[in-house]
Amino acid sequence: MTWLLVEDDPDIRNVVAVMMQLWGEKSLALPDGNAAWNWLDSVAAGTYKGELPELALMDIRMPGHTGDQIAARIRETAALKQIPIVLMTAFTLTDNEVQAMMARAGVDHLIKKPLPDMDEFKTTLYQVRDEKKKRVAMKMQTASLVGPVDSSAAAPIASAQTPSKPMPDGKTPITTGTPITPDGKTPITTNTPVTPDGKTPITTGSPVTPDAKTPITTAVPKAPDGKTPITTGTPSAPDAKTPITTAAPPAPDGKTPITTATPITPDGKAALVTDTSKSQS
Repeated sequence: MTWLLVEDDPDIRNVVAVMMQLWGEKSLALPDGNAAWNWLDSVAAGTYKGELPELALMDIRMPGHTGDQIAARIRETAALKQIPIVLMTAFTLTDNEVQAMMARAGVDHLIKKPLPDMDEFKTTLYQVRDEKKKRVAMKMQTASLVGPVDSSAAAPIASAQTPSKPMPDGKTPITTGTPITPDGKTPITTNTPVTPDGKTPITTGSPVTPDAKTPITTAVPKAPDGKTPITTGTPSAPDAKTPITTAAPPAPDGKTPITTATPITPDGKAALVTDTSKSQS
């Protein structure tokens, strides 16, 4: 396979190119950032006819474009954006600077100069290459499993709604096991009876008046006309409308109640004084 090598120091460039050849890789060696930039132009235009590299190894500080700038351009080039990128530098960078550069330019690894011995150098480069391949493969596999999102798909129905069933009118779902009134519209509490017209739920055990509409208090009797409830034990007058006082008898004319045990005159109108003697002349 071909590896891209961009290094402005000719001695380092030649040594690394020989190493790549010993490892069984072909090197595409470029002398500086400008040469690498021009090469990327040809790749983007489709005029480059050679084999595209599977890895890029570049110095950071070079004439023209720097290594991190070239790395960012590679990430924007469709044919190369998935390849691993390793940068080399002899300059001291803080950890924050390294992390910021790697995130900004899409760099996979940084090697400090002087370069390590050949075996360690080889192990590092191949490890970076293999790990990058695995990440790319996993990303592609995940994308194929998920697939495109169909925005027109209907929203899933919550499983908690499964037991719900529609009311007889076919429009309003009600909770399973909740009875409804005979008109099929108003759900009522389980075991709550309704009046005979099937519309007004009433309290269990509460009787209703004969018109089946007005619930009345249990044990409260009503007058003979069936309309006026009266107090239990209170007798009513013969017209069944006016309750009278218990044990207060009326006078013989049936109109004027008199006090119990108070005698009246034979005409039944005037009360006499009890035990009053007539004076003697």
